[in-house]
Amino acid sequence: MSALATAPLQLLPHTPRAHPVESRSGAPGGPLTLEERLELELGAALADRPAACPACGGRMVRSGEAEARCGDCGTTLS
Repeated sequence: MSALATAPLQLLPHTPRAHPVESRSGAPGGPLTLEERLELELGAALADRPAACPACGGRMVRSGEAEARCGDCGTTLS
């Protein structure tokens, strides 16, 4: 088993956004679902707006027509 699989889970701190986003599935101001967070960050990167990697918090940048990649850890969203 890899060290990554046995490492303790560390949650990234919440990063405030310039324009707050409301969850479609919860109360206004509630936490986003994973799907909503991934869509938000991918959409921001594709529009050349600041986007944070959901895995490490690094900067996501557009890397294709419908793809974004983290410059720190290499995570790809598409």
